[in-house]
Amino acid sequence: MKAGAKIYLYFRYSDMKQENGDSIRRQRECAQRVADRYKLEIDEESVITDRGVSAFYGNNAKKGNLAGFLKSVEQGEIEKDSILIVESFDRLSRDAPRDAHKLFDKLIDNDITIITENDGLEYNKETLAREPSRLFMMIGTMLRAHEESLTKQKRAIESIKGKVKEFRESGSVKSIGTVPHWLDYIDGSYVLNSRAENVKLIIDMYLNNEGLKSISRKLAEKGIKSPTGKDRWGITTIRTILDNKALYGFKEFEISYLVNGRKVKENFELESFYPPLISKVDYLVIQEKKNARSNSRESYGEVTYLLSSYGKGKSVCAKCGYATGTQTQKQINRKGKYMQSVMRLHCKKHSESGDCCKSFKCAELERKFIYSIYHELDPDFLLNYKSKKINKEGLKAEISEIDRQIKLLVNSMIELNNADLTSVFQEKLHDLNKNKIELSNELNQTNDIKNDSNFKELKTLALKCLDVKNSVERKKFKNLIMQVLDKIVIDFETKSLSIKFINGNVMNVYFDEKSKSYCTSLFRSKIIRRKS
Repeated sequence: MKAGAKIYLYFRYSDMKQENGDSIRRQRECAQRVADRYKLEIDEESVITDRGVSAFYGNNAKKGNLAGFLKSVEQGEIEKDSILIVESFDRLSRDAPRDAHKLFDKLIDNDITIITENDGLEYNKETLAREPSRLFMMIGTMLRAHEESLTKQKRAIESIKGKVKEFRESGSVKSIGTVPHWLDYIDGSYVLNSRAENVKLIIDMYLNNEGLKSISRKLAEKGIKSPTGKDRWGITTIRTILDNKALYGFKEFEISYLVNGRKVKENFELESFYPPLISKVDYLVIQEKKNARSNSRESYGEVTYLLSSYGKGKSVCAKCGYATGTQTQKQINRKGKYMQSVMRLHCKKHSESGDCCKSFKCAELERKFIYSIYHELDPDFLLNYKSKKINKEGLKAEISEIDRQIKLLVNSMIELNNADLTSVFQEKLHDLNKNKIELSNELNQTNDIKNDSNFKELKTLALKCLDVKNSVERKKFKNLIMQVLDKIVIDFETKSLSIKFINGNVMNVYFDEKSKSYCTSLFRSKIIRRKS
């Protein structure tokens, strides 16, 4: 051992429940005994700790703080002949012996000395060359640590599967994995806690066409703190809540374990595991709304544009079929003085290559579009797409979910390759396909239901949308339009537009040369009305 060598300590525990336990204290005392024995000075800045990181699959060496240390070793940032002190080899790795051995080789090949407190031995190039038996001791320790972890894994997997089996057979609920923050596990059952009201509020606002940023702002205004106690809810936190199937009582989780050295994943899906906050159909409608919004770039800066950015293939150029885009441009005079801001509509093909039609000022067309919605449409023209949407979206989402389960099941059959499970898989596939056919037939038979609640909300928002600064109202207005819109076709040559709705009705907004003003025509079941 080189005099004056740099000393590093490595501590690790795999479960965050050990945070306030004895693990770190014990490992620190072990390290201190090694330091005292070799008369080494410990530098607190050289202590490496992985909290709540498992070494079973080598996670600490892949993405933990140990991974950072290993990278520094490989890049030559750690001095050669440095010393790494650990309680035992299993602190560094509980991975399969072959993989664990690679980790130790990496350290030793880069002239790092490992000292393990449990056996008091040094491991480096010199000691292994002098006493090759230490290599076998290393391998034996790795094998024992890995087998211990395999045993723990087996017990844990059996416990989880036992709880799942008990739930499926008797409905008895046992705590499995993490629990959503709006639920508590008390006396053998899950119950809604005080945070459930906050989650309900988030759901209501989202279904009322509030965006995630708007929801975050309104929660802050109401003084409602996030699950972690922060004054402002993160967008990711809100999105994660809306994604969580536990909202309708569904428990979904995945376990992974080693079988003959290969990592196997198994998925579990438990209906009615938690007390529900909403129905499954409402949950699926939320997902459809999220998908519709994710395909749409609703706004640029503080402006929400109403003639473009409704999602892929929803707002297109009449001539080339490419997407359209809106942009607010500042007009500057020859002296460099700002004059005004102008809204322009672009064909993206022209923007990219110069082909197709040039952009045009579209503020007047947008205003006529808004006025047409307000003045010209009636409840019969826009049927109850909210009710219709809930029904159809729910059916479509359920079919998509079945497709996902079928794909997952087929992949599991291929991966497990277990003849004993083949009949079980085939029976499950048959049930899923049967359910899919029934839902598809129901979808094809879905009837329109009249209700003007959405129409009234649309008209209420319309006039407020004339002011481009009313971003909140424009976003809500646009979200409602998205629910009934099939496509907006922009004619750049005539500076007009044609809107086709999901029910087949059409509204045209065009410039009439005789009256020198924009007009609106409605097409509905062979009836055409023209309005100036």
